[in-house]
Amino acid sequence: PAEEPAQEPVADEAPAEEAIEDLDDEDLDIEPAMPPSEEERQRAKEELKELTEAVGRLRSMDDYLDYADQEARAHRSRHAVFAYKQALGIYWNDDYAPFIAINLSNTYKDMGDYEAAVDTYEAALILPAAQKNAAMQQEFRRSIDYLRRVHDILASHGIADTPFAQIPPAISAEIESAGSKA
Repeated sequence: PAEEPAQEPVADEAPAEEAIEDLDDEDLDIEPAMPPSEEERQRAKEELKELTEAVGRLRSMDDYLDYADQEARAHRSRHAVFAYKQALGIYWNDDYAPFIAINLSNTYKDMGDYEAAVDTYEAALILPAAQKNAAMQQEFRRSIDYLRRVHDILASHGIADTPFAQIPPAISAEIESAGSKA
């Protein structure tokens, strides 16, 4: 006769009540996601098409960097991110690739996306040019630690996605103080 599979132990109902007590205000403030309207979807499609066409016309690393810088200065950060990511993919083996990664990470930081900024520096650690440069590796690790500290302190104040330039002075001082203790 075939053995019956072992049955999972039945969970006690009390942990669910404890889980509810562990929720903080941010967890309770979640609203259901609304699907984008047809107009929003169409606008996003058009934006992606325009962006893809614009980046498709770029022919050199300088073209990519100039375009990304122009988009960042025009407060079109998503466009700058797209261009920097394309440039990093194309010029991964170039000696200038770490600087593309720095620009990409700084753009994310300016947007308040500290996790993406950290991810960019972590990826940059394996760039061929960075692999050959111990000082660059050390600086990338320092930047990773700093951005994590910024994110953690902002999160502790409930403002985790605050763009870097908009961090209140008192919190900036707290970030710098925490860095000097580290």
